[in-house]
Amino acid sequence: MQNRAESAISPCRFSGTPLGRDLVVCAHNYPSHFGQLLNVDIGTEVFLTTADGTVFRYMVANREILGPSDVEKMMENERGDWALTLFTCTVGGKTHCTVRCAETES
Repeated sequence: MQNRAESAISPCRFSGTPLGRDLVVCAHNYPSHFGQLLNVDIGTEVFLTTADGTVFRYMVANREILGPSDVEKMMENERGDWALTLFTCTVGGKTHCTVRCAETES
């Protein structure tokens, strides 16, 4: 896990793994990070390339705004509901924009 200073530099793994089909990635809502996450369309392709060059392909299936106490809803990945979840805080930090993705064939 990255520390607070490192998370300001790049997105980080919150939990899970691509191979486990339960990856959660978080990042600040900076333009260079997940600043446009709220505008991602359902059906958008998402690609994740690991350090060894393996490419995982996903498609955005759901986009939602979660409140600060919606912990159970955020943890849907741990139950295997989604292969990939991306999230960031909204402006002001009172809610989280959460994008859920299904894995597609490589």
